[in-house]
Amino acid sequence: MILQALNSYYNRLSGDSDSGIAPYGFAPQKISFALIISKEGKLIQIQDIRDNSGKKPRPIERIVPEAAIKSVNIAPDFLWGNSSYVLGFDEKGKPSRTKKAFQAFRDYLESLSQNAGDEGLTAVCLFLKSWKPEKAVAFKNRDDLIGKNLVFRLEGEKRFIHERPLVRKAWIKFKEGNSTGCRRPCLITGESRNISILHNPIKGIYDPGGQAQKRIVSFNLDSFKSFNKGNLEKLLFF
Repeated sequence: MILQALNSYYNRLSGDSDSGIAPYGFAPQKISFALIISKEGKLIQIQDIRDNSGKKPRPIERIVPEAAIKSVNIAPDFLWGNSSYVLGFDEKGKPSRTKKAFQAFRDYLESLSQNAGDEGLTAVCLFLKSWKPEKAVAFKNRDDLIGKNLVFRLEGEKRFIHERPLVRKAWIKFKEGNSTGCRRPCLITGESRNISILHNPIKGIYDPGGQAQKRIVSFNLDSFKSFNKGNLEKLLFF
């Protein structure tokens, strides 16, 4: 009953445009800069979008495509990420890994852009194809950019590229297709749905143990397997 109540509450909040609740496939993240690019993929400007009202600039919270699940792996996000992924530079002293992160980000966006039909996403792919990470050395705000999260904006527009309707549609289609391919009754609604292997942990849940993020429901032991479905042993339903 608790899960059903939470789901119902989420649906009510997500229907309210003023609630700030992220829709399916999206989540809030702290963003510091926006890369302004032309339709031809040329970098026009690096815009500081941080909150500068206090003593120190602070990143703003924006709704972006849901983050990839990361540990020590290289896992790019869709149309946003830190300077390692988006521009191919940082100061971690691991140039080979940084190069791989940038290449993974570029290839990831290229694969998702093929059927999107959006000029903004196409512009980002053009930018990434021609971008040389060593150019970042000449940036005046280079030190501020290192390790910060960045998004993209098409020249002359107010919205970010990940907010464009066709881009959002392409992202949701990808999310819905990136599952186990195994249909089972949903734990919450009872509807037959494709089951995801893993969901991102939820942040901001009070935990006396001090963990910053948690998963509400998980199954990872033999005693929790349903009908001995070994291929589902690590399914996380929420």
